[in-house]
Amino acid sequence: MRKMLAAALAAIGVCACAVSVSPNGARPSSPSASSPAADLRVRVNQLFGEHVYIVAKLMVAASTGRKDEYRSYAVLLATNGGDLTDVFTRTIGASAGEHFNKVWTAGNNYTVDYIVALATHNAGDTQAAAAKLATSYVPDLVQFLTADVAMSSVNANNLAAAEASGLRSVLDDQISGNFAKMYPDLLADFAQSTSLGDAIAISIALGFSDRIPGDPKNWAAENRATLDALLQENAYLTTMATASVLTGATSTEFGPMTDALVSISDAIGKAMGKVYGSDAGDDAAEAMHLRNGAFLAYASAADDSTRQSVRSSLTDAGADDTAATIHVPTATVSEQAAATIAVIDAQRAKTYDQLSLDDRAAANYLAAFGDVIMG
Repeated sequence: MRKMLAAALAAIGVCACAVSVSPNGARPSSPSASSPAADLRVRVNQLFGEHVYIVAKLMVAASTGRKDEYRSYAVLLATNGGDLTDVFTRTIGASAGEHFNKVWTAGNNYTVDYIVALATHNAGDTQAAAAKLATSYVPDLVQFLTADVAMSSVNANNLAAAEASGLRSVLDDQISGNFAKMYPDLLADFAQSTSLGDAIAISIALGFSDRIPGDPKNWAAENRATLDALLQENAYLTTMATASVLTGATSTEFGPMTDALVSISDAIGKAMGKVYGSDAGDDAAEAMHLRNGAFLAYASAADDSTRQSVRSSLTDAGADDTAATIHVPTATVSEQAAATIAVIDAQRAKTYDQLSLDDRAAANYLAAFGDVIMG
């Protein structure tokens, strides 16, 4: 698949989404993927996963001196924290929401300190920020998880420590330019962070089942949460990759970057396969893989004519083919492609004031495909 993606990037004038596959496999009967409990799991899962990519994009902006881009994602970092606080305030109470906000804001502040210290090569400040994350943020998060979410101490300690250390590893990899390690670490930390989100949401839903009805653990709710998260990750990683292409990604980065995109496409296909069968899952993986390649081709296109050709492949015929393969309406696929292209255009033009919010909108739009697929 990596060869196919590279070929899509090279053959810019060719429709990179032209995979015409008829839907195969009937949708099996299943427990409901839609309930207040399942909705909560999806929402919390996505916000924790989004946090990983916001921080990674902050590191890119800081290390390359793109101050306006940095400010844009700093706004989104605060928005993400506010959204999580709102979820916890509405589900487990104002006191718990305030507790979380205090812990999470401090953790974000320590993370930003760590990013700035790495970007300015200040070893002393780097060590100080790392110490605050390990000795202050992690214990405080554990205390929130045990006291307000009713999570076991062992589970809370393991999840909180893994989330924090995983994110630090990504930032360390980024500043060192070790892309062969960074992209796998990025995927791993996203998985770890969404696991934390899953555990929190499930614990809350089960603890307040009278107010949050439904089963957040049945296979349909689980697959919906997984699929939505993978689609969200695919969107954020795609625009992270297009930013790298636009700023001259080297072969050292390009290989691990495309490997990561292929890995996510395959995981999306696997989740699709649970709904429509393994053959349909393979087709969905290929469709997502080719679509990602088209976005990279759009980013690398050197002239308006070529960009328009690739754009058409994503929003017109390519949208028809992708829609048929992943069981999502053509208009929805086309509109999400247009939203992603708007992000790439902003990256190209270096217009950063709304970049992070547009990036989020495109990611949320793609994530919502999972809700359509799971019904």
